[in-house]
Amino acid sequence: MLNILLVDDDKDDYRLTDECLSIALGAQYALKWCASFDEGLKELEETDYDVVFVDHFLKGKLGLDFIAKARSIGADALLVMLTGSSDKTLDLKALAAGAGDFVAKEDLTPDLLARVIRYGIYRKGREQHLLQMKGELEQARRDMRRLLANITHEIRTPLVGIVNQVNQMSAEDLPETVADAVREIRDASELSLELVNDVLRFGKLEAGRVALENVVFEPKTTVAQIVAVVRPLAAKSGTRLVVNDKDVPDQLSGDKGKLRQILLNLLSNAVKFTEAGSVTLSMGYDPQAGEAVFRVTDTGIGMTPDEVQRIFEPFQQADAGIYARFGGTGLGLSISLQLAKAMNGTIDVESEPGRGSTFTLTVPLDGFDEAPRVQQNVDLSRLRALVVDDDGASRLVLQQFVGRMGIEVSHASDGRMALEKALRRKYDLVFLDLNMPGLDGFETAHAMVTGLPPLHQPVIIGQTAHTDPEIHRACLKAGMTRVLVKPLKYLTLERLMLELFASR
Repeated sequence: MLNILLVDDDKDDYRLTDECLSIALGAQYALKWCASFDEGLKELEETDYDVVFVDHFLKGKLGLDFIAKARSIGADALLVMLTGSSDKTLDLKALAAGAGDFVAKEDLTPDLLARVIRYGIYRKGREQHLLQMKGELEQARRDMRRLLANITHEIRTPLVGIVNQVNQMSAEDLPETVADAVREIRDASELSLELVNDVLRFGKLEAGRVALENVVFEPKTTVAQIVAVVRPLAAKSGTRLVVNDKDVPDQLSGDKGKLRQILLNLLSNAVKFTEAGSVTLSMGYDPQAGEAVFRVTDTGIGMTPDEVQRIFEPFQQADAGIYARFGGTGLGLSISLQLAKAMNGTIDVESEPGRGSTFTLTVPLDGFDEAPRVQQNVDLSRLRALVVDDDGASRLVLQQFVGRMGIEVSHASDGRMALEKALRRKYDLVFLDLNMPGLDGFETAHAMVTGLPPLHQPVIIGQTAHTDPEIHRACLKAGMTRVLVKPLKYLTLERLMLELFASR
């Protein structure tokens, strides 16, 4: 039984429609007639209908508006426009408003009504089926993202431990053969970690979990750090690295972390695909537009126009043979483009096979001159630090890093032990791992902020393998001053100490 609503202010049209439906459907329908716009809309709000026929002119109101209003209140019926108007564009207007079909009254016959209802209901069923499939696919995609994030995070945790230990070993005075082996382990583990990080970043970008930060930073220092990371790879292939940083202000303001990720990806790619040539990173700034421009130019293998079209797609590389030769996830450029868009920036590409490529990143950033310099002659030996981590390997590495700076260091393996120590003795610094059994890092930080005497309040630094901005904000809310992402680097930690204690 089909429930049908007719909204038409002409009783003769009602009788004609009823007769046609009776011939077409027999007793397999129930027809409700409403003679006005408002009456029909009220009926549609209160009762579910399979099919709604709507006249175009309804005593000063339009059927087009009725259809749009019906869709806005969530009406799921097949909406069909009935009209005697000669306007030849009305059918398209009706479909644009949300109608499923359009019938001219002069053409109204039982066969036509039967066809409209039959085809319309079939299309409606197909639409609902497609919507259901879309919902199931989106849920499956969310489940896959969650599974991928969990797996990659589980892989990342032991990798962080390996990188920490190898970095510590690299700082020791080792025999040459052992030092070479340690360097190879370090390079392989850091590459594996970067691949895992790529997958994690892509999952967050896919889920729309991108939060922008705004910090003041020195672009020349940031670029120097990126070049230092890429230089060993360039040295292996005999590639010359050139930096042109004359045309940038001393300071820029924006999301330093995301800018660094983009430039590191672009520069690493350029070096990877350039053998015995050169890679140049040029920086510029347009004060009128408030935009920084970074160009990475290489003399490498280059790309065809078709290959350029594909390189920003996830898990894609310019050529199928590139993975076998150079490796990688095919995510770096996709991540870079999404990060650039999140910063309201762009990445443009010019390339020619056999002659190289130029990637141009343009991103809005505020520029300033005369950047203040961090004091390097800070005496850190007067400080006392407490390292809190349930993982023995991570705790040992951080103790050694902190101790190397001359800071007196103690340790605790969980939050309760840390609180007990902090109550008995004043610490200037507390390094807290976030994921610990019992009291986690958030609870321990909150307990220290609220429970320790004012003169015993330390600077609390969180440490985690997570890079999610939401977690970092939760750390600051719990009372932590900064958050460090594992694996920790000695120079990063040293710079932070100089920054935090330069004026104390």
